[in-house]
Amino acid sequence: MSQPEETTNPQPIRQPTRPRVAQAVANIPPSGIRAFFELVIGRDDVVSLGVGEPDFVTPWRIREAALYRLTRGETSYTSNSGLLSLRKAIAHYLYTRFAVQSDPENGMLVTVGVSEGLDLAMRAILEMGLSIPRDVSLVGFDDVPITSMLRVPLTTVAQPIRRMGEAAVELITERIREGPARPHRHIVLETKLVLRESTAAPREMEQRSGE
Repeated sequence: MSQPEETTNPQPIRQPTRPRVAQAVANIPPSGIRAFFELVIGRDDVVSLGVGEPDFVTPWRIREAALYRLTRGETSYTSNSGLLSLRKAIAHYLYTRFAVQSDPENGMLVTVGVSEGLDLAMRAILEMGLSIPRDVSLVGFDDVPITSMLRVPLTTVAQPIRRMGEAAVELITERIREGPARPHRHIVLETKLVLRESTAAPREMEQRSGE
């Protein structure tokens, strides 16, 4: 006597859900410089002009200093404000180069990048009860995507990145074809001021215009 075949109900296949991403993050345009950087990693036949990284090895004196610190066991976290010796060197540079006096012990903070520094500066200004831009105006440079998403969208100067790359290739190609005896050519590219919410006319000018 044959046994009846068992029937099973196949479970529906669950489609993978798309990760939810904050709209502010989803609106960030992909970085063309970063995409180019990924393409040239590991290639020795391409000169990378992206992300501000030079195409030469870090000088030996810097590498030697890093190795010396490692052998001394200086591998722990630094102060949240940064190494005091570094802050003193920055203060010295600011004074000798720009005649700007600063307090490296209590009035200086070293950040890992410009975007972080701008965000912290804005937060400190606002927590003091000051207004951006009525009391303090802030202007950046390069118009990186993060500048439009800061707590106060940052006024900045935008550079023609694509044209800069094209001009660099043109100059390099000319130098290769014509040799080092070729006269230097100076190229001036137009920049653009991108006005956002971090700048305004000083209060004094507003008062005068209202009189």
